[in-house]
Amino acid sequence: MFVRVRLLKGFSELLWYKVPDPLCGKELIGSLVKVPFRNTTLFALVMYQQVEFEKRPPFLIKEILGFEEIPYDNNYWKFISKLSSYYQIDSVDLIKRIRQFLIAKELRNETVSEKPVSEQEKIELTSEQQAIVDYLSPCIVDNSYTPTLIHGVTGSGKTEVYKKTIERTFKSKKTTILLLPEVTLAVNFENLLKEQIPSIPIFGFHSATSVRDKKRLWLALRKNEPVLIIGVHLPI
Repeated sequence: MFVRVRLLKGFSELLWYKVPDPLCGKELIGSLVKVPFRNTTLFALVMYQQVEFEKRPPFLIKEILGFEEIPYDNNYWKFISKLSSYYQIDSVDLIKRIRQFLIAKELRNETVSEKPVSEQEKIELTSEQQAIVDYLSPCIVDNSYTPTLIHGVTGSGKTEVYKKTIERTFKSKKTTILLLPEVTLAVNFENLLKEQIPSIPIFGFHSATSVRDKKRLWLALRKNEPVLIIGVHLPI
């Protein structure tokens, strides 16, 4: 089997590579692979694949060397393709961003204060709050896309509804993404929910998040662990 790839840097034309026998027959489009190029090894994005050539090309086709590990998801490449089309940018640019994240290093050593957290005093939901949670719960279990507007003034208890919904999602072994309007709010909610629902792994994913914490989130997603991700726009 053979694939055509786009290098992440240095060369824009599509190049042919041979797929190692153990990987033949697998869906590779959208995979990030290591390939030999001249006297070095580069990363490339698989754009097309085919079993065989009708006519053998007159040049030597080298074999791909390996793969960059990315959380497996059947919808991953579809999502990248749709996102690149929506924003009118090259899909390779999105993959580059992922690759840069994977190889990024901390610029400084950080000392993290491990502040003990404890469960918040149990709060009983009002009948109205409970009705919202009960309405959303079956949608979570059944993976039903259900846009829902919760109306309430500041201080009316919407956060308690979010918390209960997040807890039910976690019990269903599913991940929640909580989006806030700006980074300061995202950080505040991250700190608040880490105190109030410490049983759930909570990760910030925004411009104020350290590379170390982003990589901790990445590892959790690769293990298919249910988590809560809080951010502004990056989590999507």
